[in-house]
Formats: sequence, structure tokens, C-alpha cells
Amino acid sequence: MAERVDLENDRAIVLAAEGWHQGVIGIVASRLVEKYHLPTVMIAISDGEGKGSARSIPGFHLCEALKDCEDLLLRYGGHKYAAGLSIKPENIEEFRRRFKDVSVKYLTTEDIIPKLHIDLEIELTDIDDDFMTTIESFSPFGPQNMRPIFLTRNCEVVGTPYTVGNNHLKMRVRKGDALFDVIGFGFGEMARTIYDKGCLVDIVYALEYNTYNGQTSIQVRLRDLKLTVGNMSREFAHDVLDEFFAGDIRALAKVISAVEIIATDIRIWSGDYMPRPAKRCALELPARPGRENRRWSIVSHTNF
Repeated sequence: MAERVDLENDRAIVLAAEGWHQGVIGIVASRLVEKYHLPTVMIAISDGEGKGSARSIPGFHLCEALKDCEDLLLRYGGHKYAAGLSIKPENIEEFRRRFKDVSVKYLTTEDIIPKLHIDLEIELTDIDDDFMTTIESFSPFGPQNMRPIFLTRNCEVVGTPYTVGNNHLKMRVRKGDALFDVIGFGFGEMARTIYDKGCLVDIVYALEYNTYNGQTSIQVRLRDLKLTVGNMSREFAHDVLDEFFAGDIRALAKVISAVEIIATDIRIWSGDYMPRPAKRCALELPARPGRENRRWSIVSHTNF
């Protein structure tokens, strides 16, 4: 795609090739719009004709844009956010140039900045089959009726996040008694960051059903994620301390990183003993079940 699209300067994406399946180019166009927030046209060339599927963003009316290019098209139709077209292969390059010019004409710099609208802040414990039934009652979802987006703060990441497919994040989150699988398309680079930091996370997401191995469950589809600075998940905190007292001095760096402390003399102390006057950092480690009597804090003999 890099050969045909300048993501730094272009305000539209137009891609064409032989061999593409016409039945999937609309889905691909939607994914590109979701990833790059630019109007996108995908054209599959077959039997001497290009058949295209287009998707758009708020502020760019597809049919009006295609009207400015209609002398290059065999036919076209659709609405503001989605359209289809047919074109002779020899006209594709000129259409690409003209469509990009039209996008510059109609789209401002502000228009191409992705905006994420959050419909409601909820708790994970609010999510159940009745809640999903209510959401699905508003379907079908599409450009003019988007699936609702939710925010939940301070979720604990359970287990180790990992990457699947082409840079997609898989993990599980828990808050209270609720535990859910999470898929984040294009968020794969966050897997290591979440593991290293050990922080709680604020998540913005849509909800969907996922069927795997014959089992259907509610899945969180991630739209955005933020580490909650200064808070460590219970399991991560105690695992780090176990590593440290087992002789792995590098484990301390994880703790320091997690709470974003910069200090030259960090020490661990146990119980009520403190070697000399020191300033305790604002870090609380929740007790792990069965270890309620163990209390650790991080202190520094320098100013933070």
C-alpha cells in the first residue's frame, strides 16, 4: 500500500488490483477507514472491468465526491458513508488522482483526526446477556448507527497479554466479579508494555458475541486503552516482589517503572522496620489471598 498511498499527506486511499475478491473489498475498505481515518476506495479488477467499494468518514459525502469524478466511471451509487462503483481499468489512475484532489477540497485537517465518541461509562459487572440483548435491539449497526462504545476504568489484566495474527492484542480483564476476554485489532504492540508495567488499565470498547470451538461468549472489542499510572495489579505486584526476594534484582526495575519513580536509592523494607529515615512512595500492594499478613512498601532515601 505504501507505493500508492502517502499517509502523511493524502486525505484519501484508492487501491486497485487484479485477483481481489469482490465480496471482501467492502470489509477491507471499512477496516482501512477504521485504522487510518481516511475515505477509502477498493477496486477489484476482473474481466476488463474494475468494481469498487468505498467507505467514508464524517465530513466527507461519498456520493458527492464520486459525482465530481463521474466522467471517469461507468456507474456508481450509494450514500454518504458507503458506495459502489464500476470503472474501466485504464481510468483508474486518473480516478485515483481526481478522488484525492476532491478529498483535499472537502476535508480539513481537523476532519481527518480520528475522534472516539464514548456513549457511556459502565462497570464490567453491568455486562450480561440481558445487557447484550438491549444493545442488539438497536441493530443493524452501520455508519449512521454505530455500535455503542463504553468506558471502564481501572481494570486488572489477568494473566499475560499476547499478540495474535497481524499485530492484534489478546488478553483478559477483571473488575470485581466480572472477567472478560479482550481482542484489540492493531493493538499488538501494547502486549509487552502492559506486561512490563503491570498497571491497571482504562479501556474503551464495544461489546460483541464471539463463538470459538462451539462456545459463544461475550467479548470486549478494544477501541482504545490507557495504562492507569501508579496502580499495579495484585498478581503483578506480588510476583515482582517474589522475584526480587528470590535474588532477581532486575525485578525492582519493573516496580520502579510501574509507578514512574525516578530515584537514585530505592530500597525494599518489610514489616515495620526501616533502616533510617526515608520517604515512602505512594504505592500500595493489595494483599494476595493467603498472604494477607505480608506487607511491603517501596521507600527512597532521596527526594522524588
